[in-house]
Amino acid sequence: AYVTWVDELAQTLDLTDFVIWGHSYGATVALAHSALGLQRSDLVIAVSPAPLGSTILDLIPTSFYFIGRCLPQELRKHWVLNHHLERLVARVLLRTTRGDRRKVLIERGQETLSTINPDTAIEQFLAFRRLRLAEYARAARCPVLVVAGGRDVIVRPGKLLKLARAAPYGHIVIMPKQGH
Repeated sequence: AYVTWVDELAQTLDLTDFVIWGHSYGATVALAHSALGLQRSDLVIAVSPAPLGSTILDLIPTSFYFIGRCLPQELRKHWVLNHHLERLVARVLLRTTRGDRRKVLIERGQETLSTINPDTAIEQFLAFRRLRLAEYARAARCPVLVVAGGRDVIVRPGKLLKLARAAPYGHIVIMPKQGH
C-alpha cells in the first residue's frame, strides 16, 4: 500500500527525478519502493531500516495483532485499544530503547490510543511483519545508501552492512556516535 502511495505522490507532483529518504519503518518503505514502485527514484537513502525481529519476544506483538484480526469488530476495537495490552506490546517492541525514551514513547502511545483505527493498526503491523528487506535491497533499481548508527541497539550496524551489500548499487555509512 505504501509503495502505491509513493507512486501516486510522484505522479501527482509529476516527478521524474527524485530521491526517497526514510528512517526506520520509512526506510523500509523506501527500499520496498525501490524494488516494486512504478515510478523509479534516482536514489534511496535508508536510515536505520528496522525490520521486526525474530526472537520469541517478537511473537507477543505479532500474536496480539493476529488475535485482534480474528475477533468480531466490536471486540477487536476493545482488544486493540486496551491500554494494558497496548502497554505490554509497546514494552516488547521498544525493549531495546533507552528506559527514559521508552517511557516517553509509551506514554505518547497511550495518549493517542483512542484516535487509532483498530483495523488500520492491525493491517499496518501485519504488513510490516511480511517485509523482507534483503529481497527489496537485491531488487533495488537505483543506488541505495544505508545509514547506520554505530550505537543503534534496534538494528545493529552489522545487519545493515549485509543489507547494503545485498543491493546491486549499495553503500553504507556508519555514524559511530549515533543510535537509532
